[in-house]
Amino acid sequence: MKIRAKLFQFSRPALLIVLDGETGKLYSAFDGIVDLRETRKHVPHKPEGRKPLLRSSGHGRVFRAGAPTRESSRVQSFAPLVKELNEAALALRKKEPFEYVYLFAPQHLLAEATRRLPVDLRKRLKRSFGADLVHDHPRTLVEKISSELAL
Repeated sequence: MKIRAKLFQFSRPALLIVLDGETGKLYSAFDGIVDLRETRKHVPHKPEGRKPLLRSSGHGRVFRAGAPTRESSRVQSFAPLVKELNEAALALRKKEPFEYVYLFAPQHLLAEATRRLPVDLRKRLKRSFGADLVHDHPRTLVEKISSELAL
């Protein structure tokens, strides 16, 4: 896709990594053009039934009870997708050298996505965005980057 002249034109090669909980996309951007390079989809395993209730008890009394947090299961189901996408990004890096990486992920997964990036990609990380834009048009990604860079 050709980038409009009013938006950031990527004078140096860049990789745009766009994630949500189940889908990931890699875009390459350079010299006014954004192209989709890779799409990965991972459907997380949903356990059947309810998880057991956590209890602390003693002497015939229950002192506290609760359920395990949902956040840990969200991050665990996110890990295989990030691993697959990182492998694809490193393979793409060998074919097309890029200088910058822009990361888009939902706010609650952004820290985990950044932590799981390979060192080579993390060194090149220019900016990360806490937004779920995986199903949006690439123009939206470029507009978001342009607004942050105030061009």
